[in-house]
Amino acid sequence: PLPLVVRMLVGRGWGQGPVHSQAFHGLLGQVPGIRVFYPVQPESLLNSYRMAFRQRGISVIIEPRRVYELETVGLPRLVGHPAAQIGTFGDCVLDAVMAARELRYEGILCNVIPVEDLSAMPLFHLSVPTILVDTGHIRYGPMEGLAHRLQTEGVPSVLVMGPPYSPLPAASTLETAWYPSARQIKQAVYKMLVRTAPEPAAVAPEEVPAGTDIGFRGPF
Repeated sequence: PLPLVVRMLVGRGWGQGPVHSQAFHGLLGQVPGIRVFYPVQPESLLNSYRMAFRQRGISVIIEPRRVYELETVGLPRLVGHPAAQIGTFGDCVLDAVMAARELRYEGILCNVIPVEDLSAMPLFHLSVPTILVDTGHIRYGPMEGLAHRLQTEGVPSVLVMGPPYSPLPAASTLETAWYPSARQIKQAVYKMLVRTAPEPAAVAPEEVPAGTDIGFRGPF
């Protein structure tokens, strides 16, 4: 059979509301024979297309438009053992990176691991408390399955975050609140580590505060 490659552009900020705003990466990833890529780094995007055209079968490549205007997503480069790790999909990687930046300046090293091939679905570091952030509903989603695998392997603590099990609102303010934010991810790390978050956050002047949107600007 010849390879079939489907390219999908996804994002937020279009104001599409509940009629055109579902996340299908988990649904497609559960179908045997369909390989789902969710690249956020330039080199990962190129490798995704290379692998898709080399294999026989169906590949779906999901591209979050929020990363189009960025040369890099700025994944943290850690020296030493992280206190926690965040695994996530798509443009939620940007929110995780913002949260990790603030945490670093508050004395907490936090690694960010983008899941860019749902078929591979890595287990990450088994000795580090883990937060999994999904861009779609947690219920029956891929992060819920990954959390079960991590707990089975003995990860000390696993927390799964995602949008509420309800349709996405069309209003911009409600849409922003619907997705997991950088601030919520940061608070989840403090909760997992049983620590109290400082107020206000000790952020370097050149850094973007958690919760501030970056990247592509939609009609809002």
